Amino acid sequence: MNRYQKRILYLCVFLCVLLVAGLLFFNRFLQLKRKNAINLLEITRLEKTEAEVQIQLKEEMLKRSELEKYEALLDIHFKEKELTEQEQELKSLFRQKEMLEEQIIEQAKILENREIQPEKIQTRLNSQSISGFKDEMKQQIRSRLKSTVYIRKVDEMDDALLINLEKLSAGKLSPLYIRYCICFIIGMSIKDVADCFCVEVSTVHIIRHRLKQRLKLNKDEDLDVYFKNLRK
Repeated sequence: MNRYQKRILYLCVFLCVLLVAGLLFFNRFLQLKRKNAINLLEITRLEKTEAEVQIQLKEEMLKRSELEKYEALLDIHFKEKELTEQEQELKSLFRQKEMLEEQIIEQAKILENREIQPEKIQTRLNSQSISGFKDEMKQQIRSRLKSTVYIRKVDEMDDALLINLEKLSAGKLSPLYIRYCICFIIGMSIKDVADCFCVEVSTVHIIRHRLKQRLKLNKDEDLDVYFKNLRK
């Protein structure tokens, strides 16, 4: 009887141990399953977050592409506007050029009409006549330019220069050209010459061109250099 009771006791102990082990195993299984479920939820959450990030990235890329598209359109628009403005400016410049050419032609005609025919001025280019030209130029400079420097240069100018110029031109310098020669000899700027004679700058350029013809200068020769060499 005692042996039977012992066996029963051992069996009960074994069953209790087995039950405790089973409970521990089941508890561990539940923990692992719970942990796996949590991990699975975390993975799902991460995948969802990654999908949301991918969606946001695609949206940002779409917005960026839209912005680049708008920037390209704006750039094209401004370039077209700039080209239009440049075309208008070129047209305006061409119109101004045509107007200036017309003015030059008109001024040339007026100058041609007003120009005094070349005379035999050898007898007039003496100290008295040259002094008269100088006085006239000083009066014009004083009233229209108010420059004491030009007046001083007129006083310092050698009278022989004008006589030499008259000889070199073979008597083709009219009194008008003599007055212009005085301005060029003293180094007066084109604008000051125009202001001194109350004419356009284009008229002064025409005068310089005709002076070169009367003095038999080549197209490549500079008139100012020519006068400078004469003063030496």
